[in-house]
Amino acid sequence: MLDIKFVQFLDKKFDKVLPKYTEEYNSKFNELGFNKINSDFVEFWSKYNDEIKGKLGILYPFAYEIRDFDKSLTKILRKQLNLPIQYYSLFNFENEEHLFDDQDTATVIFITSTNIQKFLIDNYCDKKWDTFKDFLEYHLNYKN
Repeated sequence: MLDIKFVQFLDKKFDKVLPKYTEEYNSKFNELGFNKINSDFVEFWSKYNDEIKGKLGILYPFAYEIRDFDKSLTKILRKQLNLPIQYYSLFNFENEEHLFDDQDTATVIFITSTNIQKFLIDNYCDKKWDTFKDFLEYHLNYKN
C-alpha cells in the first residue's frame, strides 16, 4: 500500500476516478494476474487514471490500456518484439523510449529506443527502480 503522506501528495496533484471505475479496473487487474506484489501499481492506476507528467515524460493512463487490452501497446509489443509476458508498457505509442512494469518482480525499468534489442536479448535496462512507488517518487519528484 502507498503510504498516507504520498497518497495525500497524489490526491492534491491528480483527479481520482469514480468508484465504479475503480472496481472495474481492479477486476481487470485481477484478470491479468496482478496480485499482492503489485499492490502499489494496482492501487495507483485504479485510483488516479490520468496522464501522469513527470521527469520521463507522460505516462499513459494504464487502466485505459487494460480496458481493451487486445489493442494495448503492451499487446502490440508482445506480438511485434516478442516482449516477455510479465512486462507492461507505461508509455504510449507517441514515445520512442520504453518504460515497463515487471509484473513478476514489481520493478519498473526504463529502456531507450536504441537499447530495446539489448533488453530483449539480455534484460539490459538504462534505469531500474526496485518498486513502482520508488519509480513514482522519482518521476513525480516527490520528496517526503
